[in-house]
Amino acid sequence: MADANLKSKGLLLQIVGFVVLLISLRGFFILKDTAMYFPGIIVGVVVFAVCLFRGGSLVKKSKEQKP
Repeated sequence: MADANLKSKGLLLQIVGFVVLLISLRGFFILKDTAMYFPGIIVGVVVFAVCLFRGGSLVKKSKEQKP
């Protein structure tokens, strides 16, 4: 039986990562022609990838737990 609480935390973490990516892409247009242009985008993509990975591992762990 899947642990619903752990699964919802994993999905929430993935949604947070997606929102961070969207904010980073919004910063792509705001920070144009500044020194924070590429570092801001790189940080956003890295945070997105980490959130997606951790959220996926929590969802997987929730499915593997035994009743």
